[in-house]
Amino acid sequence: MEVGPAYEDPGFTWPREAAQKAAEAKRGRLWFQQVIADVKVFHFSGTKMHPWLSMDKTPQEAHQEALAEWRHRDPRQLVATAVLEWRTALEEVTKEVKGWKASERHAVQAACGRLRRWAAWERAERREAVERTRQCRHCEGLFGEGQGRWLLGWEGWWLCHDCVVGYIFSDEEPDALRCAECGGDDGTSRTWRWTNGHPSWTRWGGRGGGGGPGSTRMRH
Repeated sequence: MEVGPAYEDPGFTWPREAAQKAAEAKRGRLWFQQVIADVKVFHFSGTKMHPWLSMDKTPQEAHQEALAEWRHRDPRQLVATAVLEWRTALEEVTKEVKGWKASERHAVQAACGRLRRWAAWERAERREAVERTRQCRHCEGLFGEGQGRWLLGWEGWWLCHDCVVGYIFSDEEPDALRCAECGGDDGTSRTWRWTNGHPSWTRWGGRGGGGGPGSTRMRH
């Protein structure tokens, strides 16, 4: 079975029904119906799913990390289950090779060492990205800029990609926008303005959009 999440951030959140449909991963019907416990072989491919990124974690730590990272996008826990199996199998192999011939043992150990260095480098890159950080309004986690986006329909929130999907499939609706200057909730002559990297709903010299779910203003 190809390893991947069931849902992805579609890049927009409203209208909600359209966003939910667009969030579904481009997989076939059988992929969605497959029972995870019945899978015989998990297949990692592409550019997003790299189980070796957990090389510096124990199998249990890798499993918990995957559960948290893909909580909304992978509700049936395919990613976490596959990562746990991969890491558990690798642990078994690294113990087994101790009884192999030196040349064979060294080849496996060299490959594992290289993957651990790559995993450590990737984590260092993520930590550096988090220094240029955003805090998700829902899970309150810290993320790099490319790990989420601003919702500027009438929310004004920054959410990580996983919480964007959770929001799309929830019943949550934000409060009506209020002007940052006067506190008014009417959208006349107001729009999003940026101050120090954060948006605020405030006066604008031109025509503004509407401020609520019933508005015809473009929403993202």
